[in-house]
Amino acid sequence: TLTREREAAVEKMEALGANSDSQTQRTLLRYMVQDDNTLLRPLAASRLGEIGDAALIDELISLTTSSEDVEIRILAVQVLGEIGHEDTVDALCNALHDDPDSEVRVRAALALGKTGNKLAIGSLSQAMQRDPDVKVRQHAIEALGIIGDEALIEALVKIMETDSNKETRTFAAEAL
Repeated sequence: TLTREREAAVEKMEALGANSDSQTQRTLLRYMVQDDNTLLRPLAASRLGEIGDAALIDELISLTTSSEDVEIRILAVQVLGEIGHEDTVDALCNALHDDPDSEVRVRAALALGKTGNKLAIGSLSQAMQRDPDVKVRQHAIEALGIIGDEALIEALVKIMETDSNKETRTFAAEAL
């Protein structure tokens, strides 16, 4: 049954073809938020990210705060990171700091790294130092390494030398 469902989901994505028009994007967004087909959600989100059009930014941003479904918030954050538009940075920073789910915060950190936008450095630095979840801190470090601001070298060296978590120290070394 799972294989048939996956095949049906893939067929729906293939039926949309390489279109990137607004109707296709709206259809993809509708598939992404459907709660009756969890296989279709990530495929639709991935396709929206590939299209990378800023047309749906406001709706995606709204999903990061209004959806009660953690998976939808995660997918919305990921798509915003793929789009990478400057207008997404504030929403991703808000998700990084305000979302109660640590996996959403992890994905927000990674999405901020993908944007490469230096406006995210302050929020990522704060998460790197203060988030209660070690995975969020580690991925904030990773994102900062991707953005690559030399002003962070001292903070990363300090984490590498003093953090009690070996994996976190490794993230800091890789970021450097």
